[in-house]
Amino acid sequence: MWIFDDPANVGWNATSGPDMLGNGFGWGQQSHLLAWINFVTGLVPTEVFCRTQHSEVTGADLSHSATIRCGDDCVISISGTTLLPANAHSTPAVSKRAAIDIYGTEGAADVAVGLHAIPTLDAMY
Repeated sequence: MWIFDDPANVGWNATSGPDMLGNGFGWGQQSHLLAWINFVTGLVPTEVFCRTQHSEVTGADLSHSATIRCGDDCVISISGTTLLPANAHSTPAVSKRAAIDIYGTEGAADVAVGLHAIPTLDAMY
């Protein structure tokens, strides 16, 4: 969370336009996952419902969830957070984590990226 809660990290949490409240996790990280999902599935969103939690210090988004309705009655459910108990620069380093499940009438795909066991703060120190 340090990167989004520190005002000195302007590249990650300073606003850069009227629609980007405070930048953050969704803008800086989750957008890549959404682009990948769009590329792989070709789904076109028709309706979106979202909820976001912002840093009280910088305004950057820290956690979010979305339900995205697409054509052909397809639904995408996505969530993300920067509130893991470590990061790629901590000791031990903790990578980003993503779990993607795609289900369809012709099969299913299970894609996992990153670390599966997130250590607790007690286990790290």
